[in-house]
Amino acid sequence: MSSSIGRIVDSICNERKIQVPVIRTGVFINLRTNKMATNPPKGLGRVGAIKDRDQVYNPHNDRWTKRDGDGKFIDQKANSTPFKGVRKIK
Repeated sequence: MSSSIGRIVDSICNERKIQVPVIRTGVFINLRTNKMATNPPKGLGRVGAIKDRDQVYNPHNDRWTKRDGDGKFIDQKANSTPFKGVRKIK
């Protein structure tokens, strides 16, 4: 954004007391504060394994498959690494 257009937009924002998000190189920037948008701080989140789910290893295709509590297959990994936070059944 050129400096003259930026000044015009800033003056409009200051007069009307609004915040206008503008994309500069793919990032939203608040014109009044010139700060980049961020995610909120992280909390504890999940601690331990996911309940009622497990994963089994399939040696025929060298992949891990995730199951729900009823034994239905939910998902299969695209590579040979196991799912994170899911109990392993051997």
